[in-house]
Amino acid sequence: ASLEHCWILNDDIEIQGGMVISSNIGKPAVDANFAVLRANIARLDTYWPEGVMPERTVAWLRRGLLEGSIERGRFQIHGDMDNWPFRDGNGRFEAVAHISGVGIDYIESWPRALDAEATARFVGAGMVIEGVVNDLSGITVADVRVTIEDMKSPLLEVDYSAESDLPALLGFLQNSPLQEKINVDLSEFRFAGPATTRGRITAPLGGRPGELEVDGSVRLENGQFTYPQYDIQLDDISGNLAYSERGFNGTGLDTAFRGQPAKMNLFADSESSETFRADVEGHFDVRDVMPEFLLEDFRMLHEVNGSSDWQVSVVVADRQGSGTKDVALDVRSSLQGVTMDLPAPFNKSADMRWPFRLDLPIGATDRPLDVVFEGRAALRFDLTGPENTMRRALLQLGGELAELPQPGRLRLAGTGSLLDLDGWVTVVADEMEQGAGMGGLEFESAELRSTGVLFFDRLFEDVGMQFSVAGSEFRAGFDSEDIEGTIRFTSNESSGDSLSAEFERLVLGDPVSSGMEMETDPSQLPAVHFYVRSLSYLGIELGETRIEAYPAGEGFHFEMVDAKSPSLSVQAAGDWSLVEGGHRSDFSIHMVSESLGDFLRTMDISSSLQGGQTVVNFDAWWPGAPGAFALSRLNGQIDFSAVQGNISNASAGLGRLLGLLSIQALPKRLSLDFRDVFDSGFSFDEASGTFSMENGIAQTNDLEMKSSAASISVSGRTNLADQEY
Repeated sequence: ASLEHCWILNDDIEIQGGMVISSNIGKPAVDANFAVLRANIARLDTYWPEGVMPERTVAWLRRGLLEGSIERGRFQIHGDMDNWPFRDGNGRFEAVAHISGVGIDYIESWPRALDAEATARFVGAGMVIEGVVNDLSGITVADVRVTIEDMKSPLLEVDYSAESDLPALLGFLQNSPLQEKINVDLSEFRFAGPATTRGRITAPLGGRPGELEVDGSVRLENGQFTYPQYDIQLDDISGNLAYSERGFNGTGLDTAFRGQPAKMNLFADSESSETFRADVEGHFDVRDVMPEFLLEDFRMLHEVNGSSDWQVSVVVADRQGSGTKDVALDVRSSLQGVTMDLPAPFNKSADMRWPFRLDLPIGATDRPLDVVFEGRAALRFDLTGPENTMRRALLQLGGELAELPQPGRLRLAGTGSLLDLDGWVTVVADEMEQGAGMGGLEFESAELRSTGVLFFDRLFEDVGMQFSVAGSEFRAGFDSEDIEGTIRFTSNESSGDSLSAEFERLVLGDPVSSGMEMETDPSQLPAVHFYVRSLSYLGIELGETRIEAYPAGEGFHFEMVDAKSPSLSVQAAGDWSLVEGGHRSDFSIHMVSESLGDFLRTMDISSSLQGGQTVVNFDAWWPGAPGAFALSRLNGQIDFSAVQGNISNASAGLGRLLGLLSIQALPKRLSLDFRDVFDSGFSFDEASGTFSMENGIAQTNDLEMKSSAASISVSGRTNLADQEY
């Protein structure tokens, strides 16, 4: 049969051509040649020749071709249809169509290719479509090639390349099945900058076994990433990013953070427990890395300065056993190069390495913010209060994280090394004065232990501590060999703050600092009520001690200092003031000792005296706070008297008495050492004198010792601190 000058014309299609059908054993031989003048692609479903084209090809064409038009085309068939589709070359099938405005659903669930301009070619059992897609989820794909090599077992291969920008490429990702597999919400982030991509998508069609495969790459040039919520912005992102059906991976990308060069790694894998990770590594200033809200909530962090190597990561990971995903900002550093001008255990010099980790949950209502200084301390914050404010908090000495307290509470716990309690009292007071503090949290009763505690400017070893707050009263308890008792601080706006202390035992050795440099304004201190059953001060056993003091005028007035022990009693009053040159302490001190020798030895002054009731009146002043008292700083005048004393090993021989006149022996006399003169003992009835003090150097012109056997007068000067005479 022969059809010549055949013409098909309607609203859907216009075709003209001819065809010859020859009978044959089996299927006929066909020789057909047709030109397609126009066609509406959306209405071609009924025109596809099911008996001629493979069933899977027809099914894909009917589903995948959504809209558009064939501007021109041609198809031909020549051969015995028993040999269809002519894989061995013993016949020919070819169809070519130039199409425009085409919409293609090439793979189910993927973004559709819209407004395509292409040439489609069907040759034998295969198909090739080449052209341009003007809208692929907002991307213009300038070069695309779609192939199916064999329609009998169809494997769709899409090769493409496009120049676009990061927002468009990520939009394509979010609209594809890759988004569901990776399950990363990128809506909180902002992206900008050009990007070039190329790759291949391979998908089995019909009943062909296999899985979707994607193999592509993106070239980034001067891209930008922004996380507005935490003021994180990466600039000048450049490099290559590979991606697949499982996710994407890019290492060593160049970028810049806060103007500093950095490297960036990007990773996403739907089959990994960490489905997404973005790492930025570089050398940054600590202020540029620290979250802004921490700097706002804790003014003390302004004492952290310097730069170090950092790794800042955004991590999306499966929450074990829950089927949900956690998103976190992870910050790590050795902190080498960073100084921390804070009290111990958070005092750090730039050369020290302190492994540090910050884990900030993003968008999770049941995960805390963790800050860990490895082996030193750990902080944990629940930020689920209104506008991400603190709901509860934990500070754990030792670096091991623990459970948070009940809502509304702040807990201190753990065991650590050195704790500068003096420094932290000042820091916390400053935070509260500036309206910061602990976000309205109530302090929970706490127990701490530290191998060393700095308190009263002294170092106490192996101290157990208990802290509690009740209303406006803060209470602290201490338990160690050298400090045992409690202090109470009460805040009262109308009558002023007060500090009360009751100790069973308190040993105050040499101060840790010089005591010369302080930032405390003594007029701002609370009133002090101080009681110790057994006080040792600089090696002097003062016994039961009471102190009453309060702020007055421009300084701090000590109304009463009263100490009594079996061998010594001390009464003093004075003032601590802040003058132009710094801190200064002025005191009138009255001391009575049952033994001059014992008293001199407790003051670390060597002497051969035994017994001798002693009275000392001292109008003294020294630079620094009262706690900075030391022989090397003393100034003023001492009136000294003693009765019924004895110089051990005294002898009244003439030669010994001549020794009193020896200039070489003068240093011994100034320290009341007369053992070379009286080697079998010398008792005196009374001794008295006046010493003037200047920076620890004592000078006398009227020291006199009287007895029935002899009378001794001494004048000269001695350095009491260095014991140089």
